[in-house]
Amino acid sequence: MFTVLAQFVCRMRRGPLVETAGGHAPVYRHGPPASPTVSEDSKNRFVRVVTLMALLAVPVAVSADPPVTPHGNGMKQTTIEVWLVLSEPALATLPRDATEQRTALRERIVAEQNRVMDQVRALGAVESGRIQQVENAIAVRLPTASLDAVKKIDGVRSVRMVSDRNRLQD
Repeated sequence: MFTVLAQFVCRMRRGPLVETAGGHAPVYRHGPPASPTVSEDSKNRFVRVVTLMALLAVPVAVSADPPVTPHGNGMKQTTIEVWLVLSEPALATLPRDATEQRTALRERIVAEQNRVMDQVRALGAVESGRIQQVENAIAVRLPTASLDAVKKIDGVRSVRMVSDRNRLQD
C-alpha cells in the first residue's frame, strides 16, 4: 500500500518512478525536478494533503466476532468487558476541602476494589482499569459464563458493558 502511494506522489511531483530498490535514492524517467515555483509548491501541498487523506481513509479490519480466549478443556470461551460498579460512594460525593473524610473514603474504596477484584480474578477475569473519583468501579474482561457469579459478589451494585474507558482528551 505504501509503495502504491509513494509511486502516486512521485508521479504527481516528479514524473514516473523507475527504481527505489536497495535503499538508493529514487531514479526518475525525466530526471530530478526543477526548482519549485509557487504553483509547484501549491501542487506539493495538495499532494501531501491527498496522500494524508488516503492514508487516513484506509479501512481497518474489525472483527464482528467477540473476543475469545482458550478455555481449560480445549474449547474456546467468549469474553466480555464490563464495569463493576461497587457499593462504596465515589470520592466526588465529598467536598474537596474534606481531606480527612476523603482520605478515609479512598482507603475504603481501594480496600473494596481489591477485595472484589480478588474474587473476580478467581472467576477468570483480568482487570482493565479502576475509577474512584466520579464512580467507584472496576473495568474487567471476563468469561461470559462468569457474569452471573460476578453479579452475586458482595459489594457489586451493578454490572454494565464497557463502551469507552478512555479520557476525553486521549
